[in-house]
Amino acid sequence: MNIYLANETDFIHNGLGFLRDVTAAYVTDELNGEYSLYFEYIKNGLLSEYLQNENIIKCEVADGSKQLFVIKDVDKNFDVIKVSCKHIFYELLDNFVENVAPTNLVCSEYLNWILDRTNYNHNFAGYSDISQSASGRYVRKNPVQILLGSDANSMINLFGGEIKRDNFKIYFNSRIGNDNGVKLMLGKNITGIQITTNTDSVHTRIMPQGFDELLLPEKYVDSPLINNYTHPKIYKVDFNNIKYDPEDENAYHTLDEAYTALRNATNELYANGIDKPIINIKVDWIELSKTKEYENYSILEKVNLGDTLYISILNLEYTTRVIKIIYNPLTHTIDSYELGTPKANIGTSSNNLDKKIEQNPTIFYIREC
Repeated sequence: MNIYLANETDFIHNGLGFLRDVTAAYVTDELNGEYSLYFEYIKNGLLSEYLQNENIIKCEVADGSKQLFVIKDVDKNFDVIKVSCKHIFYELLDNFVENVAPTNLVCSEYLNWILDRTNYNHNFAGYSDISQSASGRYVRKNPVQILLGSDANSMINLFGGEIKRDNFKIYFNSRIGNDNGVKLMLGKNITGIQITTNTDSVHTRIMPQGFDELLLPEKYVDSPLINNYTHPKIYKVDFNNIKYDPEDENAYHTLDEAYTALRNATNELYANGIDKPIINIKVDWIELSKTKEYENYSILEKVNLGDTLYISILNLEYTTRVIKIIYNPLTHTIDSYELGTPKANIGTSSNNLDKKIEQNPTIFYIREC
């Protein structure tokens, strides 16, 4: 790790120097979520006087690149300094747009249109492989809210993309990571396993309710899996964005159209797994790219954020993705992976659901051996 002063703009050189007295460190990188660095340093170690808020750390991350992190919290005691940092991308939280309205722009143009209209200048630039266009309006927002916020017109909800943060480059692509056909199998790279299931958030008979207590004539929409359980699991869901009003141009003008929208919105919840149990699988896993036997084939077994993985265990097959990585820059190894469903776009017909239903993923927690 190298350290730089807060006002540094050139990060090619070594800055103030190398932080040689780090005793523990990890980088957390979550798909469309947290990107942070935490480390502990000897109290009077070399350059420890520069471990101050807003100074910048350059650190190796899981994909082998060197990324910039800004110090946000410093906790000192008699023996150790504990330092928490956020990726430099989050400096955009401090910037601001007052009232902007990108109109009919493809994703890369849309992103750079926002970045070009912040309150003060910066070095960030946007890139995207998403070809669809969109329009939006943002009043008194910071760029991170516009990109990843929960509002229906945030970019993650308008375009459905996934973000990769590479220092001052922001990639907002249709997806991050690859499908290299990596498969986890007992006897190959799975050395231990524990499986638990939870049905607390399963719902198989939903009463959708639109604006002004609009209900279906049949009241309920049943899941295709309703007979998989001993009894229906009934739940009411509010879709306040589905409105019947012949006089409102933003509403459905016939009851049949509104009813169809309620049925479709409910069936979308079933398609997203609201009628399935949460499966938690804890796996002890050897990443074969780090073993001698596979050293000539390491590219086939290396796993990065966003990658697709196939799990074959106990006569069951799962397809999932890497949604979180915790990396140890001291040992150059990944401490743990989290596999599951990337964070759902909130700007769908289900955007009024409570947290319990908003996120109903199959989650796999992976510890690397």
